[in-house]
Amino acid sequence: MLDQLPLAPAPVRTRTPATRAARHLRATSVELAGVAGTVALALGILSHLVLSQRATVFFYSGDSVLMPLVERSLREGQPFEWAMSSVLFFVPEIPVYVAIATVVPGVHAALLVNAGVTVVGLYGILRGLAAVVVPWFSRRTKVALALAPVAALTLCSLMEHTGQRATLELVSLFLTTTYYYGTTLAMVGALPLVVVAANGRTGRARRGALVGLVSLAAAATFSNPLFAMWAAVPVAIAALLLWRRRLLTRRPAVAMGAALLVGSLVGYVARIPMAKYISIQIGHYLRIDRMALSVRYYVNDYFFTASTWQGAIEMSLLAVAVTGTLAVAVIALARHWPTRITLPLVVAACSIVVTVVAAVGLGTTASRYLMPLFFMPAAAAVVLGGYALERAPGLTGLSIRWPSRRILVRATAIAVVAVTACSIGAVRLMATAPATQTYASATCLSNWIGGRDLTGAGRFWTMRALTAYGDQSVTILQITADYNATLWLDNAADYTGQDVSYLVLDAKSHYSRSPQAVLGDPAQTITCGQYTILDYLGTTGESILTGKIARSAAAKIAERHL
Repeated sequence: MLDQLPLAPAPVRTRTPATRAARHLRATSVELAGVAGTVALALGILSHLVLSQRATVFFYSGDSVLMPLVERSLREGQPFEWAMSSVLFFVPEIPVYVAIATVVPGVHAALLVNAGVTVVGLYGILRGLAAVVVPWFSRRTKVALALAPVAALTLCSLMEHTGQRATLELVSLFLTTTYYYGTTLAMVGALPLVVVAANGRTGRARRGALVGLVSLAAAATFSNPLFAMWAAVPVAIAALLLWRRRLLTRRPAVAMGAALLVGSLVGYVARIPMAKYISIQIGHYLRIDRMALSVRYYVNDYFFTASTWQGAIEMSLLAVAVTGTLAVAVIALARHWPTRITLPLVVAACSIVVTVVAAVGLGTTASRYLMPLFFMPAAAAVVLGGYALERAPGLTGLSIRWPSRRILVRATAIAVVAVTACSIGAVRLMATAPATQTYASATCLSNWIGGRDLTGAGRFWTMRALTAYGDQSVTILQITADYNATLWLDNAADYTGQDVSYLVLDAKSHYSRSPQAVLGDPAQTITCGQYTILDYLGTTGESILTGKIARSAAAKIAERHL
């Protein structure tokens, strides 16, 4: 009889607003913890940077101060007649730096904040990659997977200590506003998009990823054509390889490769109206006759970087990371690992191979072109780490679990206190480091000018830091070894109607003939730190220098249609 009685309805679990709010709070806390950890790592990188010789490259190199010079030009309302290199810096470098400089006072601080934003941006992309590679993992695990390679790159940066640009100390170079951080982020950002394009749960998600790939490729290539070599071609090759191994069907393979290649083509075509802003066309970099020189350059660069104990550690880590990425990609293809795992691993490996082959094949001699060798293994680490955690229980019989919530709460509290204390110390250290103090030489020059309407001239590597860190009275034009104007990473508007009355020299200022032989004796000589100022105001040297610069600048401006 009892078994015929109607059963009581099963209790229905409902999520109350309080429950949903608690879940949302926990999720937000985990994500914020990941960002906080990244900020702490970034502060560690930057603290080391400002105390090492890398500070010279970061703050005062002629290339590194490009964004401060552009921002100053925009702030002063000058016409935008900038002669860029083959890189336009329109996406994202100029908008990001201008936005930061609007709210952060001082060039030193703005450059440091920009670097911090770059590191957080890299973490965000790696976090997105973890989300699409192992979407069912807990939020804490995915945050940890994204933080791990950022920590590894932090370790590499702590080994970088020289004051030279032309080394394989590329992590700190990535933090500058000039050396392709935008293209590097776009390259890594392509990985989560290709995973969704190939493995998305819905057609809408896959189509959205393809649109994202086209947009990303167009914007990145428009700003810097290196994106095609670093990402577009590697994705196309990887899609072909996975199709041949039957890990991808033809349609998504063709769609992915076409999306990036078409996007890159659109971006390149969009550069045509910008030709007047581009100082060097792509053909300038095609030096196949220098392949042997290129091989020697990069081999010597590797061993030069490894010639100190810090460099030896970093180059050893680099060798392990690169060879490991290549080996794992081959294994993933051979053993038919899941597409969501194999595809980003193979793209990373192809990017490394294509970059090296292209860099040598085109006869290049610039270490910064090898950024994928550092950052593609970092992305591959997220993918491989996720797959290892996924497979570990089946292979070892062990279940990997997080500690209890009580232990996690205590550990988190301790970590928060430690990170906060270290972060405060790092900020204080950066604020008081000699490298971030007022640039004494620029102050000396500004004081000598004393508000007068004067214009000077100097070589590229000599004058740019003085202009960036000097006050608004400091206007220095770039000149060649023959005292003629040179349009390179500067604004042609600077050369209009200027009487050039002084010359700035330092140990790197090399001219075909001495200033005295060309311009005569200066009215006076002023010393500002490592700089010497030759004042030709009111002398025949002023007329000679003004005439040479005006004539050569007019010819170059007319040639460039600026």
